[in-house]
Amino acid sequence: MKRNPGRVVIAGFAVIAATAYCLAAFAFPAGESHAVLMAVGEAFGVALLLLAAGHLYLNQKMQSDSVGLGVETAIGQIFGFFHPSQPEDLRVAVRSLAQEPIYFDVAKWVLRFEWEGANKDCLRVTITFAGRGKCVSKGGFLFGKDLWALTSTHSRGNRKQTEYLHYGLHCPESDISVNEGREALRSYTHPDGSRLRLDQSRLLSDKAPGRKIDQGKWFDFDRETCMYRRAVDFIPLMHSRFEKTFELEVTGNALGEMSIICLHPSEGASEWTYPQRLPESPANPSFRKAKWERVTPGQTTIVSWHLRSEAVAAATVGEGVNRVSPIGM
Repeated sequence: MKRNPGRVVIAGFAVIAATAYCLAAFAFPAGESHAVLMAVGEAFGVALLLLAAGHLYLNQKMQSDSVGLGVETAIGQIFGFFHPSQPEDLRVAVRSLAQEPIYFDVAKWVLRFEWEGANKDCLRVTITFAGRGKCVSKGGFLFGKDLWALTSTHSRGNRKQTEYLHYGLHCPESDISVNEGREALRSYTHPDGSRLRLDQSRLLSDKAPGRKIDQGKWFDFDRETCMYRRAVDFIPLMHSRFEKTFELEVTGNALGEMSIICLHPSEGASEWTYPQRLPESPANPSFRKAKWERVTPGQTTIVSWHLRSEAVAAATVGEGVNRVSPIGM
């Protein structure tokens, strides 16, 4: 068995200190020799304590570094990105990912498309996010950055404005239960140019004062917004956290007249379309659903749509397609 040099030196110092003290106590109980042996014992005793403390610190530091490297390497292996041949910027991004305080085991996005009015030139788009996450930060975690959603393209007066419909955060083991609806959320939102911001930090400070999601605890997080968009348009969905599984579902009474294209950067198939070639039926429940694995922070999913009737679509395009920025969901 290979010996640990640090432990050998510590043992040697312990033997010398113990021998010096024993000789001073029994062989030379008085005189100059006693004083010399006591001094030697004390010197090696102090050195022993310092050496043991340093050895313990180094072991803990190496173990901590090994854990960090293990997480980093594991993430790199999962994504196949952490290889010397890959760009340095990509490797730095992987290291940053290893420091994420939370991740979502499953993150589900549901987009509901409904006609607003008989002219069918305006869609009410409701975006719902629901995620089951886990905190991996030693210091705990609580959401703090502002959430934001795009303003509506059909904001005539106050009738068709972007709104936050719901916000929920639940972690029973950390005594956190936030469940707020449209009316309560209005006092935490404010317009900012082309965006509607939700002051998430103030909301949680009021509804979960002094609390954090503790390390190792699971939590449920959901939010819902609605906005009004043109019949030919697109919205990017921005992923701000690591999602092991990303599920997307489209629904609503307008789907029968729409074609939807979803583009998501991935190693496999990156494009998903609705409708698919197979006819929709109860026997094919995945017809309106798509799923991807291993989504990283910063990735963006583009969801675009248009009417299946080319004539109607061409007339709508003539009005101008709105170019938008990513949704800060």
